Amino acid sequence: MPAFSQSLEGALHKALDFANDRHQEYATLEHLLLALIDDRHAAAAMTGCKADLEHLRHRVVDYIDNDLGSLVVAGSTEAQPTTAFQRTIHRAVVQVQSSGRDAVGGDNVLIAMFAERESPAVSFLKEYGLTRFDVVQYVAHGIAKNADRPAELSVQPTEHLRYACPECGVVAWAAHDVRLICGGCHRRMRTGDG
Repeated sequence: MPAFSQSLEGALHKALDFANDRHQEYATLEHLLLALIDDRHAAAAMTGCKADLEHLRHRVVDYIDNDLGSLVVAGSTEAQPTTAFQRTIHRAVVQVQSSGRDAVGGDNVLIAMFAERESPAVSFLKEYGLTRFDVVQYVAHGIAKNADRPAELSVQPTEHLRYACPECGVVAWAAHDVRLICGGCHRRMRTGDG
């Protein structure tokens, strides 16, 4: 089972702290998004997708402070993550595990968050021009939004190899110990040296 990166661990604690500081009973995806803005992996992905993190931060804080008043419970000190929060974390873990990697980062959680289509957090991401496709392109391939070539990654991927389909030439990056099958040709993809 993949472990959480140290940065993500901090972001998860921060999300709960944001809710606890406001005496809110639940930590929502909006609290998680606010914490991910300070996670180095998620922030790099959002910046690579041309998001203005400070404006996004203000938008999310405004929503938490003004629209989540019903979550405030007098004397509440231990916020619980909502089911959407828990589903998002679980989805990120499953995605990382299925890709053969061993650590879940904030960027993985950011990608997983897009499945919660009805969430205000996802609406905020879309307001600032982020799409799941753009974030995946940046995280998996280093391709910044509106760029033709890979961006300089501020967070380097951990030991991924380049795989290519011998028939159609499609390229993917993955851990060294996975077997990839091309979705179009159904042929086994090979590493650059094999």
